[in-house]
This record gives sequence, structure tokens and C-alpha cells, in this order.
Amino acid sequence: GGEALPDERMTLVARAPRLGKWLAPSVMESVNRKVVYRSRGFLRDRYGDLSYREGIGCSSRWRALASALVLALGGGIFSLVPRTLLWLGVLPKPGQGPDQETRDTGFFNTYLVAEAKGDGDGAPAVLVHVKGTDGDLGYKSTAAMASECALCLALKRDELPARGGGCLTPASCFGSALLPGLERAGVTFSTSVLSSSPPNLEL
Repeated sequence: GGEALPDERMTLVARAPRLGKWLAPSVMESVNRKVVYRSRGFLRDRYGDLSYREGIGCSSRWRALASALVLALGGGIFSLVPRTLLWLGVLPKPGQGPDQETRDTGFFNTYLVAEAKGDGDGAPAVLVHVKGTDGDLGYKSTAAMASECALCLALKRDELPARGGGCLTPASCFGSALLPGLERAGVTFSTSVLSSSPPNLEL
């Protein structure tokens, strides 16, 4: 376990000077934060204390504000009238989803900035680019990653860092043993040291 550092969740919008982007709130932040902090709790000897924030990269402050407004309105409407939306047919029915072309041509780019403690933008920082090229993240790519996790459990049990079982996270359960499987699923990781100039990001 262990306690997280003081809450540093995204405000309405925020500037990310190292990336040269504005950040809007992410609908997945509340979920992903729990996974990150549980991983840190299992692996405290490796990672120590950390704080985690997440946002959606936007090219301008106005785009970030618009994204935040859409997220707030959508969340509010869904929380108030989910049954009405289902009755009107606005939401997908069970079994519905994107077509084959969308599932096959989808991709994603996720960027993680790991910043050491220091004085603002002068602190050392590393950029990790997680790139998925083999299908839609919500369907095909997620299914491929889940399958590789199952294969890793079945075929690489002796290589896994976790031995006792329990309610683990991918990082604490699989460690680096899962990386080859993720590459087979079309997910790659690359790292670079951030300089004073914002990097060119694939969005």
C-alpha cells in the first residue's frame, strides 16, 4: 500500500510546457490513477513516492476548454438520464460497436512524462511514447493485449515478478516479461530525454 502524494489531479485545463500542449481533463484519469498508485504500492522499493496526473493533449487553450466542456456536459447528461438515452437509441446497444474497418485501422499514441523532483521546468524529465498501430484501442488492441497477458501467465510464470497472486496490476504482475507480447500485439514503447524545446508529438 502506502499513501499517495497530495492530490494533483487535473484542473479544468493546464499547460504542459515540456510538451508544448494544453491539457484537458481525461475521463480515464480517476481509473488510471488508482492503478498507478496500487502499482507504486506493490513496487515502492523501485519507484518510491510519486504523483500522477493525466490529460488530453490539445493544440490551444481554447481547444482544451472546449474538450473540457464537452466532457462535463456529456458526463452530466449521462449521469442524469442514462435510461432515456438508451430508450432513444442514442447509446450503443449490447453487442454493437465499431465496424471492421474502424477496428482494423484504429491506433493510439500515449505520452508519459516522468519528471524528477526539482525546480519546475529545470528538473530532469524523460518522455515515454506508447504507440499502438494494430487496431482500435477500445476493441481489437485491447483484446490482443489481454490475450498476450493470458499467454504470459501460462508460458512465462517463472519469469514473472509476482509470486503470491492476489489483486495485482499489470506492472506488478508481469513486469518486463510482458513487453515482447505487447510488441506482438502492436504496442511499442520508446523513451527519450526531454530538452528545453517541445518534442514533435504524434497525435
